[in-house]
Amino acid sequence: MYKLMKASTDLNQAVVQSGASLRTTEQSFATLANTMSEKTGKSMSSILTIFGEIAKAGVFTAEQLEQVGIAAILMEKYVDVAVKDTVALFKKLKEDPTEAVLAFAKANGQLSIATLEQVRSLQLQGRSAEAAAIAIKAASDASVRMAKDTFESMSPLEKVWINFKEGIVGGTNALTRLLN
Repeated sequence: MYKLMKASTDLNQAVVQSGASLRTTEQSFATLANTMSEKTGKSMSSILTIFGEIAKAGVFTAEQLEQVGIAAILMEKYVDVAVKDTVALFKKLKEDPTEAVLAFAKANGQLSIATLEQVRSLQLQGRSAEAAAIAIKAASDASVRMAKDTFESMSPLEKVWINFKEGIVGGTNALTRLLN
């Protein structure tokens, strides 16, 4: 319970310090955290902590919060990429969509040429926000695919370990919901 309260307080501070760029309410964060917890098996306090990392970046919309959040959670869970590293990647996609999406595509080969061309074209037209939105969505989808592919290629023992950890988190989440 303490971790949940601490994560909520830290998230509120991050939102205030970032100029409230996410334009969403504490209740919206809680609802989204609950939904994402059910989808990913992560504790609500972990998800609120991740939201805090995303809010500190100060550049994402509320819609992008979920896209970046899901990608960060699954990349950490299955690919062992730190949340802050995933958030930093998505921040670059927001700041310079063409350059960052090209670097992302080169690093993992997960984006189509059509997506790269669309992002570049929009940015050249001065429509950087649209270019960033497409880049973030494409990179999020690709990250989720990579994470799921990694999980599928794991040994049975690795999968059992991950499911075991999720079971513990699920019990903690159920208890937290009961107490709220």
